Amino acid sequence: MPTVARLAFAFCLVVAATVPASGKSRQLQIIDRSEQRCQDASPNTAVLTCYLALAARSQAAMKLAFEQSLRTAEAIDRQATAYARDHVSGSPFVEQLRASQASWLEYSASQCALEGASSFGGSGTDILQAKC
Repeated sequence: MPTVARLAFAFCLVVAATVPASGKSRQLQIIDRSEQRCQDASPNTAVLTCYLALAARSQAAMKLAFEQSLRTAEAIDRQATAYARDHVSGSPFVEQLRASQASWLEYSASQCALEGASSFGGSGTDILQAKC
C-alpha cells in the first residue's frame, strides 16, 4: 500500500476508534443513566453535586479517549516522517490533533459559560454549567 494510502487509512482508524460501531458506547449509556439520576435529585445542592461528579467522570473519559488518539497519532507520525519530509507540507498529525483538542476545549468552556449565563445569575447558573 502506498505511503499516502497508509496515512489516510491510519487517520480513518483514529476517527473510527472514537465512534462506537453500533449505537451508544457503554460509557455514554452510563452517562445517560447518571444524568437521569441528577435530574431526579433534590434539593439544588444535590443536583449540582451530582452534575459536578458526572462532569468529572465525563472529562476523565474524554481525556482517556484523547490520550488513546494521541498515541495513535504519534504512531502515524513516526511512520510518516520519512515520506512527509519529501512530499507533504504542514504540521505533523500530533500537532494538529493537539491544536484541535485545545480549540475544542476552549469552545466547550465558552459554550458551557453561555448555557450557565442563560439563567441570568440565578440559582441554576452553576447547575447549567455543570450539566453542560
